[in-house]
Amino acid sequence: MTQSSGFWFWVIALAIAVVAFIVANVVFNRRLPPTGPRGL
Repeated sequence: MTQSSGFWFWVIALAIAVVAFIVANVVFNRRLPPTGPRGL
C-alpha cells in the first residue's frame, strides 16, 4: 500500500483540481450578468 503513495497522490491531486475547476466556474458564472458579453 505504501509503495503506491505516488499513485494516490496524483489521484487526490486530480480530484482537488476537478473540484477547484467546478467551484471556479460556478463562482465565475454567478458573477456574470444573465446576458454576458460574448456568452462564453
